[in-house]
Amino acid sequence: MKKLTIFAMSMGAGGAEKVISLFLKELIKDYEVTLFLFYDSIHHPIPDGVKIISLYPSSQNNWLRRLCSIPKGILAYARFLRKTRPDISLSFLYRPNVVSGILAPLFPHIRFIISERNYASIEYAREGVKGWAGRVLLRWAYNRADTLFSNSEHINKDLREHFHLTLPMSVIYNPIELPKERHNVSREYPTRIVSVGRFSPIKNHTLLFQALRHLPDHRLTIWGEGGLRSEYERTLAELGLSDRVSLPGNTKHVLDEIKQGELFVLSSISEGFPNVLLEAMSVGLPVIATNCLSGPLEMLNENEPIDIEQGGFALAKYGLMINVSDTKGLVSAVNYLSDHYEQRNFYSQKALERAEQYTLPSIYKQLKALIEEPI
Repeated sequence: MKKLTIFAMSMGAGGAEKVISLFLKELIKDYEVTLFLFYDSIHHPIPDGVKIISLYPSSQNNWLRRLCSIPKGILAYARFLRKTRPDISLSFLYRPNVVSGILAPLFPHIRFIISERNYASIEYAREGVKGWAGRVLLRWAYNRADTLFSNSEHINKDLREHFHLTLPMSVIYNPIELPKERHNVSREYPTRIVSVGRFSPIKNHTLLFQALRHLPDHRLTIWGEGGLRSEYERTLAELGLSDRVSLPGNTKHVLDEIKQGELFVLSSISEGFPNVLLEAMSVGLPVIATNCLSGPLEMLNENEPIDIEQGGFALAKYGLMINVSDTKGLVSAVNYLSDHYEQRNFYSQKALERAEQYTLPSIYKQLKALIEEPI
């Protein structure tokens, strides 16, 4: 049985970690799998039989740890590779990808596969020398790997055009395990809006807060956690929304929680391939998403361009879409679905139909085919 190592930041509550957790269920059947982590933070389940190695005892990410993590990662991962001699190294996200790219030429017998999950020119658009150096390092290190896969055609296009990547690239969308229980669309006026995402600027939850000011009959629950919690709580108090917005934190039972809602909203400025949007669709929730780069257009309109008037919304094939940061558009979309039971029911059925195209066995076949390609 071939040896495969997955190199990741952690197994915390993020989207990439959820994807790794799902793939592990299949990978463990075909490979001897080791999980090599920067941090031992574990939120998602890991199958029995997967070996776990971590560099740091927690996911606290202070400045010194960030500064030292790549050099330490290079030394530690090189020692691990020399000792265990895996056949495949599969890494996810920036720091593991950079470390893998740097080491790839030193281990020609290993197939180095890296995976980018973010729209890089937005996610890594930091100012100053630090931002410039990070982008230069990405371009140099990523091009040293054998191949790359992302979860969006737009991510690959961005990497080619803005980072001049020349290594082979492909797209493998995120998988989903379809739940047994689904959301039931009621004829009663819907009032429960749900969303999921870490509390960070890129998720743009303030768009939801601003929209809720104009939606007096609706309530909002956002599942997630992050550094902006205190700011969110202050903003909600200032807007007089504290009694209509719930921030219960992270959950290991996302599907069970969100199916209690009636409408799902993705408010992000940028995404790779948003797991939470697919999860909402898998339970049959009617969804509204910003037309952000990159995943929502691929999921909701099969990547066909769509025109959205500012202040309005578009009826895509599998959900409603609005422009990024468009408060008026979001209010209009929520009111439209709330006022039209037939459209809520239609988009609930279309969401289920679309989610069935991303089942774990189907997506895993694509990943295995990529892994088994010769160096």
